[in-house]
Amino acid sequence: MGSVARRHKAAALVRDGRVSLQSTGPERVHLDVKEYQVVYHRRKRRWSCTCRYNTLTQSECYHIVAARLFLDKAIKEKREGKEPQGKDL
Repeated sequence: MGSVARRHKAAALVRDGRVSLQSTGPERVHLDVKEYQVVYHRRKRRWSCTCRYNTLTQSECYHIVAARLFLDKAIKEKREGKEPQGKDL
């Protein structure tokens, strides 16, 4: 899947409410994307996903792209004074 198709698919997940923030901490940010768990490892500045594609290739899957888009949107909304979806960032 090319990067344009991956981003398009990821944006659809965010738009359809299939991404949710589960927890944040000093080490990690946990999100649910569809039936998968996506984690951002803050110290390593690295993303991981439980999907088969990411597990086997260590490449960025569309679930990770969706998590990134979701967090970018939530941060933007918080800066604008809107209530972001999910738990506090």
